[in-house]
Amino acid sequence: MPWAGGTHPKDYGLYHRWLTNQKPNQMARNKIKYYRIDPVVRAAMRAEWNRPVLAPIIAIVLLLALSAIPAV
Repeated sequence: MPWAGGTHPKDYGLYHRWLTNQKPNQMARNKIKYYRIDPVVRAAMRAEWNRPVLAPIIAIVLLLALSAIPAV
């Protein structure tokens, strides 16, 4: 049987905007040394994604302050 059931495998990949020079490939999986990283875009995206969440810290500090009131 020359065709194995008529299969046509497809590859896809999801990559960040700051990572370029890559293509999905079944043969070579050691291509990380060829990736190109745009550090300006990466820094901007990290700053956008990693905003600090201060609400839990403020809540804990207020809870500790309120629990210390009876001790005073």
